[in-house]
Amino acid sequence: MFKSPFLMRIHFNRVHTTDKPFKCPHNECGKEFAYKQCLDSHLVSHTTGRPFVCDFIGCQRSYKNEISLQTHKLIHLSEPTIKCSVEGCGERFYTRMKMKKHREVVHSIPFYKFCPKPENRVPCLWPGCDFTTYRGNYVLKLHALKHTGEKPVVCDWPECGKRFARMDHLKDHMNAHKNVKPYACHWPGCQYRCSYGSNITIHYKQVHKK
Repeated sequence: MFKSPFLMRIHFNRVHTTDKPFKCPHNECGKEFAYKQCLDSHLVSHTTGRPFVCDFIGCQRSYKNEISLQTHKLIHLSEPTIKCSVEGCGERFYTRMKMKKHREVVHSIPFYKFCPKPENRVPCLWPGCDFTTYRGNYVLKLHALKHTGEKPVVCDWPECGKRFARMDHLKDHMNAHKNVKPYACHWPGCQYRCSYGSNITIHYKQVHKK
C-alpha cells in the first residue's frame, strides 16, 4: 500500500517504466534508473569505503551511507517491536521495511501489495511454485535458495569454510570469529550481548518475556 500518489508514482517509475535514462557507468553492472537520485544512491554500492561507523561501545559496524548506519543503530536502542503480520510466524524486526522483505522472501507475500499492474510481476520458475515479486532478480535469487538449499556465501576465516545463504548471515557469523558482540539487550539491568542478531530475539523470549 502507498501512503500518497507521489509514492505510488515513484514506485511505478522505478519498477514498471521502460524509460530509464540514467545508466550505471560501471561496465559489469548495467543497471538503469528513472531518476538521477536513484542512480546516485546505487553508485554507493560500487564504492569500497565505509565511512559511517557505529559509535556504540563495543560495536565496529561501518556503512556506506548515513541511512544504513541509522537503521543499524536501532538494534542498540530497543527491542525489535514490528512483528511479522503472518499468523503463527512471530518474527520481529526493527523496521517495517525489513519485515516486508521477510514476508516476501519467507512467506511469498508481495512487497508492493497494491500495485496496479500485477501482470508485471516476475515469477519464480521453480516447478509448482507460485511465488512472484515486483522487486526483480535479487529477491528471486533469495527465494530460490529455499528450493535449492544452496549456500553461495563462504566464510574465509582460516580453517572455517562455513557456508551461508545470505551475506547478512555471514556478517553475524564473522562477529563470532572476531568475538564482536554488537547486539545488546536493553532490558533494565541486563548486560547480555551477542554476536548474532537472531539471538537477541531468542534472549528476550527466554529471559524477559516469561
